[in-house]
Amino acid sequence: GAGWRAAASKLGLERKDFYLQTKFSKVSNQDINNMPYNETSSLSEMVFESVKGSLQHLQTDYLDALILHSPYTSMEETLTVWQAMESLVDNGTVLQLGISNFYKYDTLTDLYNNARIKPTILQNHLKTITFDPRFLQFTREHNMQYQAFWTLTSNTHHLEKSDIKNMAARKGLSPQLYMYAFLLALQITPLDGSKTHQAEDVDFFLKLQNGTFQVFETEEDIIAMADALDMPLP
Repeated sequence: GAGWRAAASKLGLERKDFYLQTKFSKVSNQDINNMPYNETSSLSEMVFESVKGSLQHLQTDYLDALILHSPYTSMEETLTVWQAMESLVDNGTVLQLGISNFYKYDTLTDLYNNARIKPTILQNHLKTITFDPRFLQFTREHNMQYQAFWTLTSNTHHLEKSDIKNMAARKGLSPQLYMYAFLLALQITPLDGSKTHQAEDVDFFLKLQNGTFQVFETEEDIIAMADALDMPLP
């Protein structure tokens, strides 16, 4: 919270100029020494307690997005949590909902089909050799954002391949930035957790977004990179 407020003060921005996204995680994914809720509470109350804490930490009265960190063992429990999250959209505390770590396609479709308020974000770990193109196709067909994490660390071996280095060099880019451009061309948003070159990465993203720099200009370019990454496409 202190971070965005300091930036707002320095740059003359308002809360609406920032995007704040957080997650709700089940007990097994929590630090037992820093639980955001009472672990004896009902599933719904856990959601409400967790979000209340997030609002306090982020110093805001609403969240742009709330992500379900991972599905529960049963769809019944998953939907109970999802319905609590939906109620936070109903009262204006949360603007949109998302899901994360959904790696079984049937789990994704079951939640989507049973949700009153549909998820607008799918956030998954991206390792190219195990990538399931059905998930990307689903997000495209249902107007969802596909967010990918660990996109560089999980694919280090591929990014060291000479053919990828050569393709990147022809565009004057590092293999890492070339990878980011590739994912964006596929309509996948890479989450950048870098502490050393994040400003450079953001500047690159902006150039791609406003069209001042183009990397993947043909379908053949995309296919060549996918082949080099051993990554199946929809």
